[in-house]
Amino acid sequence: MLQLNRPSFIGFLVLLLLTPNNVEAADNKQNFSFAGFGQVVAGQLDTNSATYHGYDNSISFDQESLIGIQADYTVNDYISASGQAVAYTNEFKDSGLEWLFLNITPSKRWQVKIGRHKTPFFNYSDSVDVGFTYPWVTLPQQLYNYYIFRSFEGAFVRYDFPSKSIALNFEAYWGNFDDDYYIAEEQVDVNVNDLSGLITNIAISDFSFRFSYHQGDANVSLQRLTDFSDLLRQSGFVRSADSLQIDGQLEFYQASASYETPLLFVRSEWTRIAPNFLIVPDLRAYYISAGFYQYPFTYHVTYSSSEAKFGNPVEEIPVGLDPQIDALYFGYQTVFDSLLQDDLDSVSVGVRWDIKPNVAIKADLTFLDGESAKRSFFTISEPDFDRSATLMQLGITWVF
Repeated sequence: MLQLNRPSFIGFLVLLLLTPNNVEAADNKQNFSFAGFGQVVAGQLDTNSATYHGYDNSISFDQESLIGIQADYTVNDYISASGQAVAYTNEFKDSGLEWLFLNITPSKRWQVKIGRHKTPFFNYSDSVDVGFTYPWVTLPQQLYNYYIFRSFEGAFVRYDFPSKSIALNFEAYWGNFDDDYYIAEEQVDVNVNDLSGLITNIAISDFSFRFSYHQGDANVSLQRLTDFSDLLRQSGFVRSADSLQIDGQLEFYQASASYETPLLFVRSEWTRIAPNFLIVPDLRAYYISAGFYQYPFTYHVTYSSSEAKFGNPVEEIPVGLDPQIDALYFGYQTVFDSLLQDDLDSVSVGVRWDIKPNVAIKADLTFLDGESAKRSFFTISEPDFDRSATLMQLGITWVF
């Protein structure tokens, strides 16, 4: 069942349904345009010892299925507005407005957007929900799993550099994010102030490149962790308490390169999350994908990898002096021992069949190989699970 968790989603759909009639009655210039997209995805993991991104050893349609709609309104040659709303079947994703902004184009080179935007961390940030735009059933999860600031409220600026030999543009944004969010299927309060970034896009012949840097002052509140941190502080172990805080600067780096012709493609993307906190991992991930077109089919293979590293715990709490202090010490060590280390390698093979110009059927087989001592994105139910499994996915995606 669709999880419509934001009242604004209902209001936005009502606006979409009602506005066209009013516009047509007042103005026949048809300034409104509408588009939609959706996908139904079935998946199954070949083990009953763990789950992976919600998939277990039974067929599930709930993890990646969705439907969305987008409306654009053109005021004149310089001003327009755009809104997109998405409804997810996944209970850990909030349905509602993904973006809603005013678009100002003072010249052919400049573009300014003000409002709510998708955070442009990745190549597929704007189209992460539009499965029709990429060959995989789902995007490589080692990278896109950590898309924790999906949107922000603020301003976005783009400048297209005039050149006949290359396509070059620069993008910059600034804003804030404040919302409840699910991290590892646990709801937390995430607040990011002064979220900003710089992006460069370059296209030369059949090659394209993207480089971006993002940063923000993040504060993440997890109640059980806050309570234990307060207890440490009250006991005089301030450095240990501070080490459990998620409050400070977070940096994100991204680079990608691709080569594409009418016959084949090679795509790659690399990211790094560099936090200024001990209990948030320094996560590096990448994928490289290659494929070829034999219309109406696309065949592809992808290798993806991620590596997470945490800082060392503070050596402050003494052991053996008092049972209560010992309990604090072991509780503090348990926090670090339980941190989720998501080191995972995977190989995915897949095929896409474009049965119509706007409808595609996709199938992926992903071989997952994690490290036995780490979580590796699995939720583990059997202690002897070796962090190796195969994920099978079949989906149909469309645009209209």
